[in-house]
Amino acid sequence: MLLPARRAGADPAPADPAILRVGTPEESRAAVDDLQKRGADFVKIIEVSRENYFAIADQSKKDSIPFAGHIPSEVTATEASNAGQKSVEHIIYSSLAFDCSAQGDELRQKEQEASAKRDSQTAADITDQANQTFSAEKAVVLWRTFRKNGTWVTPTLFSIWVNAHQLEMPPDDPQFVYLPASLRKEWPPAKNPTKDERDTEAWWQRQFENDRKLTGEMHRAGVRLLAGSDSLDRYDFVGTSLHRELQMLVNAGLTPLQSLQTATLNPAEFLAIAKSGRISAGYLADLVLLDGDPTVDIAYTGKITAVVLHGRFFAREDLDAMLAKARAAAAAIPLGTRDAK
Repeated sequence: MLLPARRAGADPAPADPAILRVGTPEESRAAVDDLQKRGADFVKIIEVSRENYFAIADQSKKDSIPFAGHIPSEVTATEASNAGQKSVEHIIYSSLAFDCSAQGDELRQKEQEASAKRDSQTAADITDQANQTFSAEKAVVLWRTFRKNGTWVTPTLFSIWVNAHQLEMPPDDPQFVYLPASLRKEWPPAKNPTKDERDTEAWWQRQFENDRKLTGEMHRAGVRLLAGSDSLDRYDFVGTSLHRELQMLVNAGLTPLQSLQTATLNPAEFLAIAKSGRISAGYLADLVLLDGDPTVDIAYTGKITAVVLHGRFFAREDLDAMLAKARAAAAAIPLGTRDAK
């Protein structure tokens, strides 16, 4: 994963050796080389400068390693797709609303200027303007480019939905037992939310509605989609958040089967994993056994009765025992200890 170089006063350097900060095109190329030599499956970009982005794209091509992630604000989605970005992670964090806006170039420039001044309110207002000036004609051209270049998109609708409902989330969610005490203390919403907090929640609701609309537009246009939930954002629990994501993909216009494929068949194809992703003779027999048909109702993906993994059968009682161990492990983490995301 590649991040921009650390600024004075910014967060400390990541502890994870797979997360690298880059400040120049030379550092960007060296980082791609390093990750490729260490056996990474792909390079993920968070937010880098325009010149560093294209250095990463060029070096990834030379090293034959895919790159994916956020589209930096200084780069358009068309440029990213043409540069070979294999997957776009998160609709909003990749600014796809600007690429689909009739005033996209002008608004993108204004948003960058506001962000440079750290004027978050103006930047948020400009994002709303991008949503409101949606151009079906521009969107069709972008989706056609994605299809031509084989660019995939991971919408991550559920994490944005959570942001839009932060103030209503239960302060005693039963899934908290799987979190360390530090997160259990940090995640609950404010008891007496301010007007700014309510306005922020309303802003995220508008972004969620726009992301859901764009997801449906892409799906109908034939853009390939992947399921991802951005888990361990607030109230974005590992495991269950993926089931919620599948439900939201259905709400965006996919059939239950198509939604299911974004987490099974499509990832196998995206990652070029042979003999995986479907139930078929000669394929890997890793299975989740459900108490219902998810092609009829996608919610049945959460009704798990057993799992077959690497030739081992795990009955429901085995899975429950694993959950009990997970609860115990979370409870044993001292307050103040945080796992790196």
